[in-house]
Amino acid sequence: MKLFVNTTNLKQGGSLQLSASVIGEFVNFTEHEYHIFLSPQLAAILDKTAFPANFYFYHFSFNPISSIGKLLSFRRTMNRYERQLKPDFVFTIFGPALWKPHAPHLLGFANGLYLYDKSRFIQEVWLNTPLKRLHFYIRRSILLKQLKKEATLLWTETGFAQGEISKAIGFPRENIAVISNTYGPAYESYPKKERLKGQPFTFLYLTADYPHKNLELFNSLVPLLRERGIKCRFRLTLPPEVFKTRFPNYLNDPLLENIGPIAPDNGPAIYDDADALFFPSLIETFSANYPEAMIMRRPIVTSDLPFARDICMDAALYFDPFDPVDAANAVEKLINNAGLREELVKKGLQRLAHFGTAKQRAENLLNMMKDYLLRHR
Repeated sequence: MKLFVNTTNLKQGGSLQLSASVIGEFVNFTEHEYHIFLSPQLAAILDKTAFPANFYFYHFSFNPISSIGKLLSFRRTMNRYERQLKPDFVFTIFGPALWKPHAPHLLGFANGLYLYDKSRFIQEVWLNTPLKRLHFYIRRSILLKQLKKEATLLWTETGFAQGEISKAIGFPRENIAVISNTYGPAYESYPKKERLKGQPFTFLYLTADYPHKNLELFNSLVPLLRERGIKCRFRLTLPPEVFKTRFPNYLNDPLLENIGPIAPDNGPAIYDDADALFFPSLIETFSANYPEAMIMRRPIVTSDLPFARDICMDAALYFDPFDPVDAANAVEKLINNAGLREELVKKGLQRLAHFGTAKQRAENLLNMMKDYLLRHR
């Protein structure tokens, strides 16, 4: 199979890490020919010299949505490559692609912001003015129509998201595959060990500065825990300048620590130096933090929202992410209950089988495309 892999629309966050992982795992499937179209941001973190001769890389110096002119240039360029190379399938890791190829097209979708528009976060926090509401729903309508127009097949990371996408764009559910996100290869080989005693109970939150990450919660949660005499700390991974802006009153507070952004390969060591994952996000389609914590044998405390329960099921302790008191109760409960921590770790290890490995994810994506071609020969 000659495959186009389109990542030209990716700029930041977990989508870049997932895309690098998927492309890296494709080296295990040598029977295919891969033509990889890279955004500037992905090109910067992908080591092209590590790939074999059946991989071909094409660099774009711009993002297609940065202007109308660049979008039109992108479409002309991709059409030209398609005419010349005649791929059997096009795979846009996360869509919409803003381009409709002639070849069958597999699109990933993981934009919870536009998918879960009825969520409390969207309705009460994000859309807090009439102008924001108007802009959001116009943009959402355009995005979803484009997704339906471009896709032959879709894939998403949870069954919950599969149902929501099917309803949102009227796409046949049987043409939407559920292929889970998962932990990266670095977690498989990392030696697992118990946390050393005598250190503050540490909650890790690997996060960026997005509104849905619910960082404001810490401004209420930390004083509550201090009043109760709960000895712990929360470790964040924000850029230093963001942390200073977000938490000017906590720059030297032992309850709130910032270690800055970390590279994906350093993730296991960061979990190893923590006691639990604290994940108060308000909206996600999937977060790799969940399986990462599970494979590192760390209990999870997270938002009591459908996306989290769909992923973790009984392998997490849940709290209302809009309620600092409920969050404080959950934190205190986990710290004081070693049996609960052990039970959550045990259930997390059982839950891991659902996610599979990064190699299995890549294989499932390739099989989805191969199966389609076999059915439509």
